[in-house]
Amino acid sequence: MTTLETYDWESAFEYAAPDAIITERLTCKVDRFAPTDVAEIFNMREGTNDEESWLIWGRLKDDRYFYLKAWCAFTGWGCQAGGQAYVGMDLENFKRFGLDDEARKEWYITVEQPAVGGA
Repeated sequence: MTTLETYDWESAFEYAAPDAIITERLTCKVDRFAPTDVAEIFNMREGTNDEESWLIWGRLKDDRYFYLKAWCAFTGWGCQAGGQAYVGMDLENFKRFGLDDEARKEWYITVEQPAVGGA
């Protein structure tokens, strides 16, 4: 059994991945993805019902990067649950636009800020 072959991770993908948000519309495929499409996991966090979201990011077999965040209520995935997923092709842009603040903080990911103005 791989790490993602659990009821919770399969449910997290089911609730979040079908409508993944594309971070780079011109270069990234819109194809949906499932746990079986994951080639490499960079970081992940097991969630807790009604407390912490399930978080995972990595690379898919088709070389897109992905980030998935899903949550469920105390009673589990069947009652109140949801999530979001993002995909992109460029790693640096994905760190900036595909990951949210919670993921960057959880995994100590920093992104370079663009230079502002000038004289």
